[in-house]
Amino acid sequence: DPTSVERIRSGGSVFHDTLAKELETYPRFIEYGQTSPHDPLAVATLINPDLVTSQPVNAIVDLSQQSSRGAIHFSNNAEGTIQLVNDVDSTSFKSLLLSRIETPL
Repeated sequence: DPTSVERIRSGGSVFHDTLAKELETYPRFIEYGQTSPHDPLAVATLINPDLVTSQPVNAIVDLSQQSSRGAIHFSNNAEGTIQLVNDVDSTSFKSLLLSRIETPL
């Protein structure tokens, strides 16, 4: 949201200004008034795994020569090879992210 972007920008460094500009120009931010920082969320789950709920699944990449080539198909499996995130505590994530990046460098 615009308030969060301004909190980041108030850090006062080139890093803060660049990050704020990136969030402002991210296509989903413009269209929906929010953005989805996927990479920071992945790192944040290492700090606090409770930010997300997930389930084990198997991921199968379609390697056929059909038009679906490259599509990823998921199947539920208690012994799954990956964790598929199906919910994010966005309020807690936003708080964690802002607390880590809004401080001046």
